[in-house]
Amino acid sequence: MGFVVYFVNYYCFDHSKIPLYAPTMARTTSRKAPDYTETINSIFTARRDLLHGVKAAVKGSLFTVEEADLLISLYGARDLGWTDLEHDTAGYVTYRQLESFLVHNASLLSRRIIKLASARPALVEVADGDVAAGQHFNSKRVRITDHGAKAIAPVWQRYQAMSAELLRGIKDDQRIAHHAVNTAISQRIRERRDGLHALFTGGK
Repeated sequence: MGFVVYFVNYYCFDHSKIPLYAPTMARTTSRKAPDYTETINSIFTARRDLLHGVKAAVKGSLFTVEEADLLISLYGARDLGWTDLEHDTAGYVTYRQLESFLVHNASLLSRRIIKLASARPALVEVADGDVAAGQHFNSKRVRITDHGAKAIAPVWQRYQAMSAELLRGIKDDQRIAHHAVNTAISQRIRERRDGLHALFTGGK
């Protein structure tokens, strides 16, 4: 994510200044690959800088960054065809799935859901767990309402515009490689996390 950080820090979304090649990516194969730790650290650095753009996308919506993260996740599950957030055919997502999926501070999730469900009109709706689907009888699941989708759609559109500006001038093969690396890292972390959970809980 080093090239994203470069754009955020030095180009401030000015399209006229964005080069065809990202300055931190080599044009030849002779450049030494970054150290493993340097590669991982660059992701944390980019996340820190990207938060400024996320806050700008959320600004004016009356949502906090954490609330917008929750609503966009539910919006993606119900209306955008996202497959990486597990959900049922009605668009419901369990609290546990959300806790694992959310990017911005998953703590206090229940409190945020109650706040959004208590809005008038409600932005999300809560249901008991689907026992027939193997969910615990005491668990909860949530989905976005039509009003919630309408309210969060402009935020999602601004986020899409921000993403397009940040990555303008980056070639498709570079974005594909970047996406593949991030996906692989997430997959490996999840596999290790799930394996450790199963080890200490007997797979429950």
